[in-house]
Amino acid sequence: MTNDLCWTNPIVLDVDRDKADSLFINPVIGRKKKGDFKDEVILASYEELIRNYYLNEKTYPHPASDHINFSGSKIKEMLLEGKIPPPELMRPEVAKIIISFDHPFIE
Repeated sequence: MTNDLCWTNPIVLDVDRDKADSLFINPVIGRKKKGDFKDEVILASYEELIRNYYLNEKTYPHPASDHINFSGSKIKEMLLEGKIPPPELMRPEVAKIIISFDHPFIE
């Protein structure tokens, strides 16, 4: 299992959003391996998603024709270099939170 802050989380959770009146968000934190996001980075990123996505009625449908392949390692490399990955890979507001940490990954 990976602890990547996947940009698809809001899409997956949106599938049944119209059938439910609430959403329980429980990010996995705790024991980590080298290269994983630190707990405080995960929590800050989810707080940003909650503020800017879940509390609003924004939706971002992605048909199969828009699916892309990506490398989690390349995304982490970009973040460590202070670069914001393309918005189709990571929400810019979440990338900014991650970049704001001096050392966002377990060393």
